[in-house]
Amino acid sequence: MDPRRRNSARRWSAVASLVLVAGAVLVAVITSGAAQARAQAAPSNTSPPTITGVIVVGQTLTANSGTWSGDPTPTFTYQWLRCDSAGGSCGAVSGQTGVTYVLTSADAGRTLRVAVTATNTDGSAQATSGQTGVIMTTGAPSNTSDPVISGTIVQGQTLTVTSGGWTGSAPITFAYQWVRCGTDGGAPDGSNCPAIPGATGQSYKLVSDDVGHRLRVRVTGTNGAGSATATSNPTGIILGSTSVGPPKNTKEPAISGVIQQGKSLTVSGAAGTEPSRSRWRISGCAAALTVAGRTRRTAQPSVARRPRSTS
Repeated sequence: MDPRRRNSARRWSAVASLVLVAGAVLVAVITSGAAQARAQAAPSNTSPPTITGVIVVGQTLTANSGTWSGDPTPTFTYQWLRCDSAGGSCGAVSGQTGVTYVLTSADAGRTLRVAVTATNTDGSAQATSGQTGVIMTTGAPSNTSDPVISGTIVQGQTLTVTSGGWTGSAPITFAYQWVRCGTDGGAPDGSNCPAIPGATGQSYKLVSDDVGHRLRVRVTGTNGAGSATATSNPTGIILGSTSVGPPKNTKEPAISGVIQQGKSLTVSGAAGTEPSRSRWRISGCAAALTVAGRTRRTAQPSVARRPRSTS
């Protein structure tokens, strides 16, 4: 063969090989890209489904599908699941495949979840919600007896309050707010009595700002079905720390009158924490005699007889 023809054939063979290799690479790239596109187009959950509603038998729960990616946009199907009180050991609730579900007596003491399946032309995927709270047979808390405040209503002393009586599904938790009212005790529900900042416990130590006021406590009971508030009766008017205890003299009394049997003496000028609660006491060499009640301010002196001599 002509050497020139042999060289030309070799060149064309090399070109053909390059074309075949490039074509194979292009096919591989196209195939890989198509597979990747299909994987990205299938549904994928980005935030889980949720359940809303009042968790009491007879009430309706509603499922939200959550957030999904996928192209075309996926469609959703639902399956309600009945679980134990901790959210485990779940089983499908027969026939319950809609967005909403009405709670039945079989759900009492249990929790529920919902499984959501998203589907489009490129595939499907499933995501499950978190569990509800424990399903209850009765509704929100209801107060049956008022909270009661006890303690000494004197500045510096500590008062305590009970939660009162309640009905409703357990568990019921309680929150407390002490309020400061006027001398009339405020409205029965304490709505016109200002809240005392920071006074949110079952006990409260009386401070100077409370003196001359009456206090109430607003107690709020809460469970999974709702909440309600009850208010205690008012305390008495809070006293200052010097308004109680033994009398303390702050000014010496003075006695006036004729110091003679049958004449009246008068005391005046006494002052103290309780000056009206005074006693007369007349002292002599041989005897001492209390001669008046607690509130009389006059008395007639008597003569204390000297004892007779026995010698």
